[in-house]
Amino acid sequence: MYTSKQPFLKSKQPFSKSKQTFNKSKQPFRKSKQTFRKFKQPFRKYIRIYTNKRQAFWDGGS
Repeated sequence: MYTSKQPFLKSKQPFSKSKQTFNKSKQPFRKSKQTFRKFKQPFRKYIRIYTNKRQAFWDGGS
């Protein structure tokens, strides 16, 4: 009974290892999400400036 249990524990180990690598692979994704958010902010600002300029243009301003 004990000897049959040992391979089972051994087979469990690679699973936990693969879990770790999965968590590691998740981290860069999170980082890229942050950078994407950082990129989005100035872009939004630019759009706001652009729409304001367009509005001014339609009103007869420069």
